[in-house]
Amino acid sequence: MSTKTPISVAEFDRLVEPDDLRYELDEGELFETTRPRVGHNRVVMKMTRGFLQYLQTNPAGELSTSDHLFVLGPATKRAPDLSFILAERASKIDPARDIHGAPDLAIEVLSPSDKAAAMRRKVKQYFGAGCQLGWLV
Repeated sequence: MSTKTPISVAEFDRLVEPDDLRYELDEGELFETTRPRVGHNRVVMKMTRGFLQYLQTNPAGELSTSDHLFVLGPATKRAPDLSFILAERASKIDPARDIHGAPDLAIEVLSPSDKAAAMRRKVKQYFGAGCQLGWLV
């Protein structure tokens, strides 16, 4: 039997990601995620275009891609496929620092490899850190 050694957000931040992998931190446990496939990216891009078009005339906040990790707790960092932060809160974010707390809207595009229990856990973490709305697409 192997024992997992939890890591902190600070240790997570020192990791070097290989080109074909991304990492998330789930309550101290490091998770590798592969880059999304074409079908997944098409859905994300369609949603991105729609949001950006809307935000052109309704500047309600800031849209981010999965390149932004959110610190959801002392040992949890997650990256939704798309995230939205309301303008007032977005204006207070220091671009040189981590984003603490969840986005106001977290969007996850489901892939065939996603497990229901893992997605429920992720959504629970978003809402526990202040997310107001979550979409599973």
